[in-house]
Amino acid sequence: MFMEPMSPSVASVVERRQIFQTVKRVNSCAISLSQMIPTNTKESLMHQPYAHVFPTVDGAVTIAGREILLIERAKPPFEQCLVLPGGHVDEGERCAQACARELLEEINLEVKETDLKLLTLLDETGRDPRSGHTLSIVFTIDLPDRNAIALCKPATDAKHLHVRQIDSLAPEEMGFDHWQVIERLRKKLS
Repeated sequence: MFMEPMSPSVASVVERRQIFQTVKRVNSCAISLSQMIPTNTKESLMHQPYAHVFPTVDGAVTIAGREILLIERAKPPFEQCLVLPGGHVDEGERCAQACARELLEEINLEVKETDLKLLTLLDETGRDPRSGHTLSIVFTIDLPDRNAIALCKPATDAKHLHVRQIDSLAPEEMGFDHWQVIERLRKKLS
């Protein structure tokens, strides 16, 4: 009996179905297997084959769209350079939630998560000399005037708070890759 060859589109549908069924079987086996593995072994298995990427957040706090609140670092790396306030995302924490927490911890600025707007992602490898691969999710919040930052003060890893005109900053003043955020804000201004 002679059979016509399947058209490429029919073959790809058949292949996709077979792949889907295989994935379903593998997933159900993995779930069953994972229930039999002790927790500490699961944790070590989960972290072995993949590179560690550390999520961080930074807050670009602008004032009337023209000024920005920065901290002067008191410790290496980038000691005495200007940077955005921010830090690591805690396990189980949403990025906007982490940014709001970091703004409170770093500069004593209380903001609502819902007022934070996603600005950009900084993800170049080697962007933070202290650890492996970090990526930073940068949020922005625009405050109406300087009265909104009257109670702000630097945390222990910052020397001073600075309010600067966004247009007056130079790359050599900035730490990490935070200059990229300033450039993005400048584009929004123009």
